[in-house]
Amino acid sequence: SADRAFTEGMNHVVWHTSAHQPPEAGKPGWAYHAGTHLMPNVPWWPMGKAFLDYLARISFLLQQGRFVADVLYYYGDGGFNFVPPKRVDPSLGFGFDYDVINAEVLARLRVRNGKLYLPHGMEYEILVLPERRDVHPAALEQIAALVRDGATVVGPKPLRASGYDYSGTRDSAVRALADKVWGPCDGVSVREHRYGRGKVIWGRSLREVLADRGVGPDLKILSPADARLDFIHRRTPQADIYFVRSLANQPVAVNLQFRERNKIPELWDAVTGAIREVHEYELTKEGVRLPLRLGSQGSQLVVFRREASQGKRAAPPRAETVPALEIGGPWTLEFPAGWGAPERVSLPRLISWTEHPDPGVRCFSGVATYRTEFEAPREWISRARAVALDLGDLWGAAEVWLNDKPLGVAWTKPFRVAVGAALRAGKNRLVVKVANNWVNRLACDARGEGGPFTRTNIAVTGETPRPWAKVELRRSGLFGPVRLRAD
Repeated sequence: SADRAFTEGMNHVVWHTSAHQPPEAGKPGWAYHAGTHLMPNVPWWPMGKAFLDYLARISFLLQQGRFVADVLYYYGDGGFNFVPPKRVDPSLGFGFDYDVINAEVLARLRVRNGKLYLPHGMEYEILVLPERRDVHPAALEQIAALVRDGATVVGPKPLRASGYDYSGTRDSAVRALADKVWGPCDGVSVREHRYGRGKVIWGRSLREVLADRGVGPDLKILSPADARLDFIHRRTPQADIYFVRSLANQPVAVNLQFRERNKIPELWDAVTGAIREVHEYELTKEGVRLPLRLGSQGSQLVVFRREASQGKRAAPPRAETVPALEIGGPWTLEFPAGWGAPERVSLPRLISWTEHPDPGVRCFSGVATYRTEFEAPREWISRARAVALDLGDLWGAAEVWLNDKPLGVAWTKPFRVAVGAALRAGKNRLVVKVANNWVNRLACDARGEGGPFTRTNIAVTGETPRPWAKVELRRSGLFGPVRLRAD
């Protein structure tokens, strides 16, 4: 959800609202009925900093410089206009971005070198009018002035003034000026008309109009053709910053072309804060071509800062492949007291808590602790480069320690943390704390399976069966497979 909002322009996250939680309210306690519950009573709250750091890193970068958009939509001058969430016009297609303005901002537009610009520095290639045949006379005068000064405007020829015109003079004024600006352009047999130093276009796709101006996509998918992506682009005097997200529910490998032509791409990992130079890319006349791997609904910051010479950058020789080292268990799983679960259980293999025969484990909500020991061969460590602990799959967040050294929090796919110097040859002790949310305990309490342990205002007690009793238990815990992976 956050990634989608970032590609729609969000770059400053404000939380609304965290409910007051006196001890008398119990747990989960009092909550507003909508939105993301972000408060100390949420089980994953102690691990939440990693997620908040992610939002902060992306917000910081997307606050830099200015938004890059080729298309500017004027949404008309009628009342109750509303700009919907991001939706790329089929006439424009993937790879371009846009802004939307009202009549007030329309009056501030100027033209320079055939492009539209605003006083604070935003610049656009074309202005697009709404698909309607009425316009406010003052707005049409602004549009006519922009075209006369060299702008390219796309949209239908107005026929009348917006609003009620009891005298007919406003309609006549609109038709007279539209005849000058659009001339014989009817969107069918005649699709362009020059006026002053600019022109109006009606009946052609926005993608064609931009191509005629020599403007290609800001981001182009080279392969696979059916990849589903979204993106946003910011530009500073020193750098171009792209945030790209995948809409697919599985990992994807895509080949992309960025319109930036002369700079080296870097991958900035908002999950860890790491910055990595890319070793495989190609500089072309159309832009930088770059292979990119994105996780399930994953995202990536691609930053261009440093100048590069033309040509292809080959990938460095890969180190010898080191097989992953599986950590199979057995595991000891410990639960906090007072929530209906046993103090500890033994797991010969990793399963969801909801698959365990003990009802206290099945219904548990909160943070539980996994412990195990494993052997790491000295020869495996000597051959490995950067080592990461891959937790496989889990719900919903995990904090990891190796040999009493904290490795950090894994909260999003792929659930991995860097091992660093914590790994040693021989025996190693691994501790993983996993948090889920309140759904399972609430559902079990409503069905009378132990407890009740929970209290919250988000419930309806007058129905039979009660709503929480209908909720299916959410798969929870650490599922694995847990492996050490070497880069």
